[in-house]
Amino acid sequence: MALASLRAKLPGIAAAVTVAGGAAGAAASLPPEWHVSAIPLSIAFGAAAGNAVPKMREVLKPGVKLCSSTVLRAGVVCVGAKLSAAQVLSLGWTTIPAAAAAVTVGIATIPKIASMAGLPPRLGALIAAGTSVCGVTAIGAVAPAIGATQAEVAVAVGNVVAYGTAAMLAYPHLAARLFPPGDSQHIGLFLGLGVHDTAQVMGAAASFADQYADAAVVTCAAVAKLTRNVSLAAVVPLFASRFGGGKSSGFSAKALAAAVPVFVL
Repeated sequence: MALASLRAKLPGIAAAVTVAGGAAGAAASLPPEWHVSAIPLSIAFGAAAGNAVPKMREVLKPGVKLCSSTVLRAGVVCVGAKLSAAQVLSLGWTTIPAAAAAVTVGIATIPKIASMAGLPPRLGALIAAGTSVCGVTAIGAVAPAIGATQAEVAVAVGNVVAYGTAAMLAYPHLAARLFPPGDSQHIGLFLGLGVHDTAQVMGAAASFADQYADAAVVTCAAVAKLTRNVSLAAVVPLFASRFGGGKSSGFSAKALAAAVPVFVL
């Protein structure tokens, strides 16, 4: 059974490795002043390949899913393992208040904006959680707590993926223009608080580090983003009480304990 599962995933894993390797080679061959990293090229190459050979999607899906979930989260864990307690504490003095402020503003204002736009309350709550906390993971944790429909979840996920990907590609260049060179802490804070999903934040930070030769930005962005993620444990019960309306299908003490993603811990 395990061998059959591995065989089903091998084509997708091979495709992911091939695309990543090709993107890394292409980025290395471009002029340094272009500031193009392998990450946006990987996205472009993967999207192009998927649309060029649509019949292969089902064959590649198991392996690509593994790479975009388990392998990606393992990468986040490795980034966290490189952080020393001293680094976290030194960054925490500014990161924790900034992250708390960003999450608070997001969960307070986005549902109101969504309501003004005529969106259902539960959809506004999902978009607020995904934008303010940790993207798709937050949407998945909040959805059962407020009894959201599959259509509402799909729209919220699409919103986070689309805007988060755009931010991942654009914000490294924006940060280079907003902050002076070498201001790693503020650049990392900007990326860690401004981009939606954890993977997107790490992609933006790695892209900046590669394009502008500032590896410290990755550490600062990781601390900021993981601080945001921890707030999910408070956002889930808050939104359950505000938007559940008696339709909650999955909120419980067990669901609350599972709200904080394991890879964050």
